[in-house]
Amino acid sequence: LTSINLAITIAMDPKYSVLLIDADLKNPSVHRVFGISAEKGIADYLTTDTELEGLLISPGIERFAILPCVNKIDGSSELLGGLKMQALINSFKQRKGSLIVLFDLPPVLISDDVVTLSSKLDAMLIVVEDGATKTQDLRRSVELMEHAQILGTVLNKAREKEADTYGYY
Repeated sequence: LTSINLAITIAMDPKYSVLLIDADLKNPSVHRVFGISAEKGIADYLTTDTELEGLLISPGIERFAILPCVNKIDGSSELLGGLKMQALINSFKQRKGSLIVLFDLPPVLISDDVVTLSSKLDAMLIVVEDGATKTQDLRRSVELMEHAQILGTVLNKAREKEADTYGYY
C-alpha cells in the first residue's frame, strides 16, 4: 500500500506521470488493490516477446499506470536479475521527461529478489512497520542493500501515542 499511495501522490502533480511495477513476484497484489483483473503481467514481458504497452493497466487515475504481476512466480530472482529486466530499467533511465517509475518489492529478508534488483535502481525506500519490524532485521536489510542508494525509511502502521506536552490534541 505504501508504493500505491506514493504513486498516487506523485501522479496528482501534473508535472509527473507514474508507472508502478508490481515486482513482488512471490505475492503480487497491486492490481487487486484497485479491483482490477489482469491476464498478463511483468512475468509475461520478461519470459516472452509480449510488448510492454499491452500489459499496462490504468487504475482510473490520470498520469498513473500499473505493470501488474498476475501470478506468483518461481525463479523470481532470476527474472528480476536477468538481462531483459536490466534492459527494461535502462530504457526507463534513458527516457527524458516526467515519468517516475516505482517498483513494489517484497520484504528484503523474504528472498533475494530485493537485493538482486536494488543495485539496478536509482534509489530505495525501506518500509518499516511500527511494533513489528525488529531492529536487527532493519540493520540486516540495510547491510544487504549496501550497494543501493537508500533514501530513507517510511514508518508504516504507526500507533498513536498520547501527546503529553500538548493536551489539546
